Amino acid sequence: MCNDGNSATQSVRYLNSQLAALYQNASECVQNCAPILDFKSVDYDKTKYTRSLAEFHFVGPKPKKVYSTSELFFSATFSQPKLTFICNHEAILYLTIKSGHFNLDHTKANVPGFRVETSKNKQIKDITVAFRMNFSRSCIKGGSSKIGNGSSHVIQLMVLDFGSAKLASFTPTQAHSQTEALSFYMNSYLDFLEHAGHHTLFDIPDFDDDKYSPVIDYSLSCTPQDVDRLCSAEVVHGIDLSQINNFMHKKWLSVARLGRPKDQLSACLAEISSSWLMNSAVDSKFHIQFGPPKVLALCKHEVILTFDVEKIAFFHSDDYESEEPEEYAHWKIAFVVDVTEEKEHEGCVTRLKLDLNTARFSHHFSKVSETTEFAIAHFYQIVHFLSVDYLDVLIQYAMHIIYHHDVRTITHPHKHDHPHSASESDCGSDAEEEKGEWGIVIEKEKKWHRRHGQVALWMERIEHTVLCGYDQVLAVSEESINQMFFSLWSKATRKDFDVLLSKWTLDMFTASFEALRVRLLTNGKAIIWVNVHEGQLRVKSESEKQKWWSVCEFSYAKSTDKTEVHNFSDLSLAFEVDLKMVEQKTMDLSESWLHRFTLSHLFQSHQGAPSRLFKHLILDFANAKYRPELSNVDCLCEGKGRMVVQKLETAISYIKDYLTDLSHHGHNVIHSVPLFTAGDHSSFGLTSVAHHIIAKSSITVDNCSHARKPHESPVILILGMCNFRELTFVPPQWNAGWVISGRGQSSLGTVCLSKSNFLEGVLLKRLATINSLTTIVPNFAGVIDGEWNFDLTTWAKHMFRKNRECHWTFTGHCDGALHYVWEHRDGWSHEHEGTSGAEKNGQYSIDCRTRNKLSIPTIYRPGLLEIVLHGESSLKISGKDAHQSWSKKSSASWSANLCIYSRSNGLQIEVTGNTAPVFSDLHSEGECSIDVQGLHAQHLPKTVDFCDILDELKTILQGTWEYSSPGHFAYALSNPVFTINGDLILQLGSYDAIMKKELAPPIAVTGSPRSPHHKSRTELTVTTTKTTGGSGLEVTTSTKTVRKSRSILSRITSVKTSSLFNSSSSSSSTHESGQISSVSSDSPPLTTPLLDYTGTAVAQSTYFSKSLEGESIAALTQEGHAHVEEV
Repeated sequence: MCNDGNSATQSVRYLNSQLAALYQNASECVQNCAPILDFKSVDYDKTKYTRSLAEFHFVGPKPKKVYSTSELFFSATFSQPKLTFICNHEAILYLTIKSGHFNLDHTKANVPGFRVETSKNKQIKDITVAFRMNFSRSCIKGGSSKIGNGSSHVIQLMVLDFGSAKLASFTPTQAHSQTEALSFYMNSYLDFLEHAGHHTLFDIPDFDDDKYSPVIDYSLSCTPQDVDRLCSAEVVHGIDLSQINNFMHKKWLSVARLGRPKDQLSACLAEISSSWLMNSAVDSKFHIQFGPPKVLALCKHEVILTFDVEKIAFFHSDDYESEEPEEYAHWKIAFVVDVTEEKEHEGCVTRLKLDLNTARFSHHFSKVSETTEFAIAHFYQIVHFLSVDYLDVLIQYAMHIIYHHDVRTITHPHKHDHPHSASESDCGSDAEEEKGEWGIVIEKEKKWHRRHGQVALWMERIEHTVLCGYDQVLAVSEESINQMFFSLWSKATRKDFDVLLSKWTLDMFTASFEALRVRLLTNGKAIIWVNVHEGQLRVKSESEKQKWWSVCEFSYAKSTDKTEVHNFSDLSLAFEVDLKMVEQKTMDLSESWLHRFTLSHLFQSHQGAPSRLFKHLILDFANAKYRPELSNVDCLCEGKGRMVVQKLETAISYIKDYLTDLSHHGHNVIHSVPLFTAGDHSSFGLTSVAHHIIAKSSITVDNCSHARKPHESPVILILGMCNFRELTFVPPQWNAGWVISGRGQSSLGTVCLSKSNFLEGVLLKRLATINSLTTIVPNFAGVIDGEWNFDLTTWAKHMFRKNRECHWTFTGHCDGALHYVWEHRDGWSHEHEGTSGAEKNGQYSIDCRTRNKLSIPTIYRPGLLEIVLHGESSLKISGKDAHQSWSKKSSASWSANLCIYSRSNGLQIEVTGNTAPVFSDLHSEGECSIDVQGLHAQHLPKTVDFCDILDELKTILQGTWEYSSPGHFAYALSNPVFTINGDLILQLGSYDAIMKKELAPPIAVTGSPRSPHHKSRTELTVTTTKTTGGSGLEVTTSTKTVRKSRSILSRITSVKTSSLFNSSSSSSSTHESGQISSVSSDSPPLTTPLLDYTGTAVAQSTYFSKSLEGESIAALTQEGHAHVEEV
């Protein structure tokens, strides 16, 4: 054993000496014996292994006698072999061909009886073939009295694994057309050598009587030249070195930018001081600043870990601030370390860890430029410190993890795309392997489940959505937030909106941005990605003289500083932010945002109520926390030293200022809710509100970038109570139906109205009026002036009953519907007896019956919610006197369908069916002159009137949703469906996007007076005028006349651009305008401003009533057509 404790060099020499001796034996055998060409002979069989290191003939599966070696596929003589070692796992065996030949037709070499075509033989000479292979060490323990020196000795063996051998190189390099054949024969030669026993050698003998055994570490004997020559393409457990070093660089960068955190040792990968540790292994006082560590691979199990000591200062006292230290720079301190691989989550997660317990200092890969005695002494002091103390600190802070990858993670979660979930095959196999000499594979039982589409999600929504006692729950999808940011950014790039979202400059920083991207976390926070397309920043130049070991707070470069300019692109910084619900009056908002908000649908809907309080759900950009593990900062990593840290810190600091600026302009508002305060009343206006994030499984910083299916994304729930009922927080349960996004749909979320709030509070209450109008009750019955007489009325007109509701009774849920019924029977019986001959004695009765049924579907039908009502009414009058008995019965029925359609412009509500009562044949017995059916028809409504319920439903559901909005935008409702619990769920879409589709070129509509020849016809002249330029110069005018006969309410839409609001603008602009030349006097035009996603007034809708003829008014094109839509 040498002084350094490593006997690797002696071991290599000893092993090669054995190979040399064995080769000399083989060479002598070849030289002293006559050539043998009969490969079936005993002579050949007895000596073939002895001569194997010096001579080899490829004889194939069936040895035979030949007359010349040229008849063989391969024949060669060899020089002495050489064995070298790269690490403690792999060796290189060099085999040199002195002379010989090989045949190119190697694929036929193992075909019995195949004759060699000598024309395909290639002569070879002085070619060295290098094989890289695994090896293992073994030993034989025993004792012999003849040996002495103790009772037990160890014979060490080196076993080369020829089966794992891979061809490393040919020297000189061979033509590509020949390497395949030559490789085949040389691999056959290795197999021959293994059968000859040359894969097993004795290592250094240990028959002495001391207690020390030789320590052999081949890795420490490896040199940089060996690595460059033999390991340049090596990977570690299948992971490329560039990926590992990139991971380590990012980890170092995230630590280096921390400066001096409270827990100083947490920055150990970038900086460490002897004063941060107690009872250090060395006495010196020092401070070290590290560059990013790097690894070089020796094999897949071992690496060279190099610490880059950028700067180091040695002190004589604890007063680091005032003392001038002894400084050194650019030291390299390397360790040979084993690497272990970990697999988790069925193979989805791969992690590489340094086994720092195996770390050994490598002087071959270390570097110290100074040659003074003090410098060398300090250098080895630090080597000792790193070996004993520092590596343990790295383990404590998990800095020994050099690679981590999760295949479930989306490569670019910050990009606006449509990620697909990771397939099962990405996450490894479901099979488990039982280790042993023979591999046995036991497969787990697999249950296959078919894929489900939108229908299953709707069923989930209907069957499993529970509101937990809230009056209203609004679900905001993660996708909708990202759509909003993308839409705003798109407009900003076209300069149609706040340019801040696409470009921003502050001091010596400028950047152009892509759209913000959000991912929600289940802890009530969110990750926001700020994506910089291109940018430029300036950082301070590194000073030659500065106390780098002192605590230095980051500061921006000033115009007076010496700076360096750096351009960058494709930068993505991730920040963790809180989700907060705040009152508008507490927010620092710009005048531009406040102005846009006052023009919004939400504000306009409530501007008549000054006591209305607006709350906003915001992303708290002001307290954003940088998340390095989710960021992509590769574009800033070019350069040396701390300049990389300065660039990153500068970018992060400026982006935080940018986020603050975004907050000031309201771009962090993702949802707005008007709160109704004391004195206000609304069935759906919220008086208290909270928010909560739910997901199928926990979403954290660690797994938020995992791929997932769209319906499994987390959802923000806005939870509210109405009419000042107390809000008790109960988190609703997750189900896939909270938000449904499908192909061709643009669902921003859902709003859920509780059973008590909508079904009972509006629908059943209003439909109870139908019961009161269709329920006939007796008002009086008796004998007057000798005749049977009675009076009927309806419940709605009855003196005592008209103020009481005709409540619907729930009868159950079956056949995909909630069933309700209203039943009422009122029967009067009258007996009259007297001596007056003027009055008829007898028994008289009247029976009034009403049965109304209501069916509310709980099955999703695309585009339609159809509520079915059916009513039955009967009136029976009967009598009996001394001479006869008689009766008459009248029956009637009616039906109606309350249809809520989902159209391109939102919900439309109408009533269909036979709402006029239909009377069946009169049932009569005996003689009765009373017109029972006439009386029945007189008191039943001629048609069942649904006007009140229609008006209220249209107010609530059509147009914009007035009780919340995505910022200053607006929601439109669609696809209503009732759950089995009676709650109403509606999808939320962008009302602004709907109006963009509905917006048409401006028009002028002129109604002409009725012609005497066309008394039922009214003509409308539709005129489109287009003007160009700031002066409003008219360019084109087109006119079209349309006709319609029936009375409708039509909407004429005109488009205006923001230039109309800035008459002083000097730039050329194009806009269109329109007017209604005349409308009927009983329906004056109403003007309502419309807003697009920018909040700019872009259109106005004028409503008017006219008597028209024809089916519809054509939707006209940009060249002169107008859009007149029936509402």
